[in-house]
Amino acid sequence: MEREVLAARKRVMGAEHPDKLNAAGNLALSLSGQRKYAEAEKMQREELAVRKPRAESAVEDSGVRKFAHLSNYRGKRDLL
Repeated sequence: MEREVLAARKRVMGAEHPDKLNAAGNLALSLSGQRKYAEAEKMQREELAVRKPRAESAVEDSGVRKFAHLSNYRGKRDLL
């Protein structure tokens, strides 16, 4: 089911939309819980590859969203 949600969000919202990235993170956590570590790591790395530039550019922005991007990126980076 999570794979279907991820595919739909990617198709409708685009690869860099925050909701699509959250769906990818959720799928990665589910895969990790199923002990499919290699696949979970691949999903996490793909997600981080999109989040990292957004988090870095958010440093230059002002407002609450930059902290959400940075926090999400840092938390996921620390998992790897």
